[in-house]
Amino acid sequence: MKDFGLNASDPNGNDVLDLRDLLVGEHSSGDLTSFLHIDVNHDNGVANTVISVATHGGMAADGTGFNHQIVLENVDLMGSYHDQSQLIQNLINEGKLKVDQ
Repeated sequence: MKDFGLNASDPNGNDVLDLRDLLVGEHSSGDLTSFLHIDVNHDNGVANTVISVATHGGMAADGTGFNHQIVLENVDLMGSYHDQSQLIQNLINEGKLKVDQ
């Protein structure tokens, strides 16, 4: 996905990832890290956010066990976060990620 906007002042707008229809059972698990793993790859000076998705849960702590991947080109959603739980909760709090919780 290209041109993912981070907020209202971003020239690309204020985009949101809506995964409510993709994830199954996340509202009852309480642990979204078993459904999502977010990482940033740097390629030729460009940061790309890679979101690995395990639609029914079961994601390993190292990000393996996914069945979908979303790549946001030229955007870093991780910022200074190193803890997956905090990062995911921050994205939800900022309105950048929608899930059934």
